[in-house]
Amino acid sequence: MKIKNHSIITLILACTVIIAIIASSHLYGSGIGERAQEAILRMRTAQFYDVRFSSNHLKVGDDLVVTGKVMILPIWPHELGFSGIGYINFFEPGPRLARKETIVNGQPVFSSMIVKLGDTYDFKEVLTARRPGTWPVGVTMNIKDIGPIVGPSIKVTIDPSSAPFTNTVQTLTGQTINLENYGLSRAFGWSILWVLLGIGWLYYWLILKPTAPRLGLAYLEKEDELVTKQDQRFGFLFLAIVIVLVFGGAFLTSKQFPIVIPLQKTFVRIDPLPQGPTFVEAKVSKATYYVQQRSLDFDLTVTNKGNEKVYLRRFQTANVAFLNPAAPDNQWPADSPEVNGGELQITPNEPILPGETKLLHVKAQGAAWEVERLSTIYKESSSRFGGLIFFGDAAGNRNIIAIADQFVIPVFQ
Repeated sequence: MKIKNHSIITLILACTVIIAIIASSHLYGSGIGERAQEAILRMRTAQFYDVRFSSNHLKVGDDLVVTGKVMILPIWPHELGFSGIGYINFFEPGPRLARKETIVNGQPVFSSMIVKLGDTYDFKEVLTARRPGTWPVGVTMNIKDIGPIVGPSIKVTIDPSSAPFTNTVQTLTGQTINLENYGLSRAFGWSILWVLLGIGWLYYWLILKPTAPRLGLAYLEKEDELVTKQDQRFGFLFLAIVIVLVFGGAFLTSKQFPIVIPLQKTFVRIDPLPQGPTFVEAKVSKATYYVQQRSLDFDLTVTNKGNEKVYLRRFQTANVAFLNPAAPDNQWPADSPEVNGGELQITPNEPILPGETKLLHVKAQGAAWEVERLSTIYKESSSRFGGLIFFGDAAGNRNIIAIADQFVIPVFQ
C-alpha cells in the first residue's frame, strides 16, 4: 500500500511539473482567445475593418502602430444589453508592449468613452515593444457589462535590443522618471513588511497556540484559558502596529508627494465619423446556413441610388472576410490581419446599374466558418448572424451596410 501511495504521489508531482513547464513556455501565447467567444458576440455587436499593423517584426523600444475602424452595429442583440460605455483596447499575453497613445476620431483618449449604436470610430494605437519573444497581439472593443469584443490580431516578433527598455515620462513638477522601475522598491518594501506581519500573526496563533488543544478548550467552554490576557495584549499590539503603519505611511506619502491627481472615472464624448453619401440601399430577406457545406447563403435586395454602377465587393463578419473576385481591383490585401474566408459567390454577379434594383443571391462558403467557430450560430438560442456588406464603384467610393439581426435557417443535408 505504501508503494502504491508513493507511486501516486510521484505521478501527481510529475504531472504538476509538466503543466508548470507548459504554462511557463511560449505555448500559452499562441492565440488571444477570439475563437472562444460566442458567435453572437463576434458577429452582431462591434465589427472591426480596415485594421492594419505597421509591422510584425520589431526590436525592443520600437513602436507598433495599429490603425483601423470599428462600427457599433445599429441592431444590438437585445439579450446582451447595451450600456453605451466603451473603450478601444489592445490585447496581448501580458505587458509585452507598452501603450503610448490612443487616438479615436482625431482625439486622444485616456478613459472610456460614450458610444452609440450605428456609429463608426476611427482609431490609432501606438505601442512600444517591451519584451522579446513572439506574441499574438490584437485590438479589442471593451463594452461595459459585456467585456472585450476581440478584433483582428497578428503575431509580432520582438527581438532583443542592445539597450534595456525604458519608459520615461516627465511629471507635472518637471521630474523625469522611468515607469519601468519607478516606485518599485517602495512597493516591494511595503509588500514584504505586510507579509512579515502576517507571518508573525499566523506564527503566534498557529504555532505558539496549536489548534488542537484550543479546540478542546472551546469544547470545555474555558473562555478564560482560550484567550488569555497575554493574547489580548498581543492582539492590541498588532492592532497598534497596523494603525501606525497605515496612518503613518499615508502621512509620510502625502508629505513626500504633495501634488497628486485622483484617478479619473469620467467618460469622454467622442463624435463619430461623419457619414458619407449613401448611394446604395440593401436588405437581407432570407438567410440559410448549410452545415455540411459550411456555407452561409442569403438573398440581398440592392438598389443603386447613385450615378455610377456599383459592385458588391466584400462581406465581413467577425474577423472573416469574403471577397467578390468579379469586382475590379478586389484582391486580398497582403497586410490584412483578417481571415480570408474565400471567394464570395454572387448570382447574378454583375454590377448594379444606376437606378437599378436587383435581387442577389450571396453565398459565403469556406472552412473558416468551422475553423473560426462561427458556425455555432444555429446552435445558439438566438439563431441570427451579423456583419458588414461593402459596396463600391469604379472611383473607389464605398458604402458599408451593417446587418445584425437576420434569422438563419440551418440545413443539415
